[in-house]
Order: sequence, then C-alpha cells, then structure tokens
Amino acid sequence: MVAQLFAATHPDKIAGIVLVDSAHEDQDLRAAELARGQLPPEKAEALIAGMTAMPPRLVDPEQFDHTLSRDQLRASRTTSPLPTVPMAVLVHGLPLQEVLPPLAELYEPIWQQMQRDVAALVPGASYHVIANTTHDIHGDRPDVVANTIIEVAAASRDQQD
Repeated sequence: MVAQLFAATHPDKIAGIVLVDSAHEDQDLRAAELARGQLPPEKAEALIAGMTAMPPRLVDPEQFDHTLSRDQLRASRTTSPLPTVPMAVLVHGLPLQEVLPPLAELYEPIWQQMQRDVAALVPGASYHVIANTTHDIHGDRPDVVANTIIEVAAASRDQQD
C-alpha cells in the first residue's frame, strides 16, 4: 500500500513499479463478504475483527494502520492515479496461508482478481503468477523478483530514451 500511495502521490519520482503480492484497497471488504457468506455470524464477525484490529506494538512496532492506509489508497484511485510507467505485478502461486483453510480456496480467485485489477490500473502493466510461491514471493523466489526489477528498470530506461 505504501508503494502504491507513494507512486500515486509522487509520480515525478517514479520511473517504474514492481508490486509483489501487493495489498488491494478492498481486500478486507472482500474477505469480510466471503467470511459472512461462509461462516456462522459469530465466527465471521470475530474473523473480521481480527483482520482489521491493530496488532500489539510487540508484533507491529510501527503500528501501521492498515484500515486508514486502505482508505487512503481507495481515495487515491480517483484523485491520484498510478503513473503510466513500466509496471509488473507478481502474484503468489500457492493458496494464502494467512487465510483460514476452509476460506483459502474460495478467497484465492478473489485475491487473483484484485491483483489483476491493480495491474489494469497502468496500461501495459504485466501480471505474473509465480508458481509454487507463498505470499512471501521475495523469500521463495528472490531471483524472480530481482529479474522483474531489472526488466522494469530496463523498460523504464527504454521509455525515457
């Protein structure tokens, strides 16, 4: 979210964008819809509360407010679109481990669509599902992430020439 917000609000400082299983402004809303449709009300609401709660400082020393950041990102979509620069969106290939097992299979196409939606924000952006990777793509396949950064940097240089 931070990278997307920075790119949207400082387009003059952006030559290219690589998003690695990036956050989407509606991911909590979409997960909540799924939970409410699949779980008993008390379990769904407990899950939603956990998704949107601020973790303790020991777990999240920065106290990053995901809800506020998602609201800011949602607002930026209309006021400050992402710049038209070379962009690649890398997406995990294995179901998200952070989602409850009964919901993970159902959430996966939702996550993939949100990632395609982010890629569609910039004309010509590429979208790549990286096989056999978790949400930790940079840890699972640092070679793919590094090569994608190199490719986007090269495309940016070519665009500037």
